[in-house]
Amino acid sequence: MVTTSLSLALIAYFATMLHRLETYTPQITRTDYSHVVVAGAWRLPDGALSATFARRVERGDELAKQFNATLVFTGGLGDSLAAREYSTYGGALYENKSRTTLQNAIETARIIDPNAVLVVSSPYHLGRCLVYFQRAFPNAAVDVAAAPPDSARGDGSCRKFAYGFYWAKTCVLGMPYVGSIRELGACAKNIAQGHLSFRGDATGFLKRLDLKKKGVASSANAADAAPGNDGASDGADVPPNADDAAPRAGDGSVAPSDGGGDS
Repeated sequence: MVTTSLSLALIAYFATMLHRLETYTPQITRTDYSHVVVAGAWRLPDGALSATFARRVERGDELAKQFNATLVFTGGLGDSLAAREYSTYGGALYENKSRTTLQNAIETARIIDPNAVLVVSSPYHLGRCLVYFQRAFPNAAVDVAAAPPDSARGDGSCRKFAYGFYWAKTCVLGMPYVGSIRELGACAKNIAQGHLSFRGDATGFLKRLDLKKKGVASSANAADAAPGNDGASDGADVPPNADDAAPRAGDGSVAPSDGGGDS
């Protein structure tokens, strides 16, 4: 009986965590952002942006216009260039070397020197974005903003599910809660690699998710729960292909990868 109750409690906690990751929307409390950075995501095998990536770019465009800020796209394998072409906001900067979230921050720090930066990504990805960009920009204010969560597919990939593995993969990646599950795995991997600390980084973000209450702790109210470095590596010596990054497909099409985003 005790084992059953404990199992149900763990399942309920896990389900709540996934839901909060999927819908996490921190409040934006500043108005002086000099740069808005869009975290990369995967593209479709034909090179077009996935629906998830497109939502991030569109949200970045919206916020850059709102704050009259410089827009920056991240992601190697041409992902940042594809995002720049999709964007409706002129004069955007980009870095085209990163393959992971950690590298997004490192490479972005090499091309901009912001006073305050706002990082845009999917709700479930914001925790690691905040940690890594705070490390990359220790002298700047860093906040995060949520793009619309993954919902119904809008890029046509699921209609081509039977076209091959990469189309099927892109369809599955954009389904609700799949990104949140992948994010938990990525966090565990980053902790094992020493890039994140469990006590400071992971538990700090869980506090911001506010799992015991309805709603989400805002960035302002969660300042005391902000993750710290806790001695974790700043990743400066991480090789370009440190984390999982899918190679290009053998036929020359672009394999769905994290594109400098969610790994």
